Amino acid sequence: MLVPSPPLHHDALTLCDAHLLPAAYDAHYVALAQHLGCLFWTDDQRLLRLVGAVLPFVRALETYPTP
Repeated sequence: MLVPSPPLHHDALTLCDAHLLPAAYDAHYVALAQHLGCLFWTDDQRLLRLVGAVLPFVRALETYPTP
């Protein structure tokens, strides 16, 4: 079941504006990770370039620890 989350949508749009993200769905993933307090692993190089340096919980998938 999906539950609307106005604060999440607001935070996603704020992230879009603050980091010049071209796609709102990218910002929703980042905002969700931020709300959940978890790491967000991505292989999206554009997203990493735009937010990786300022949002430390957004990580490059290539750096994911493997056994």
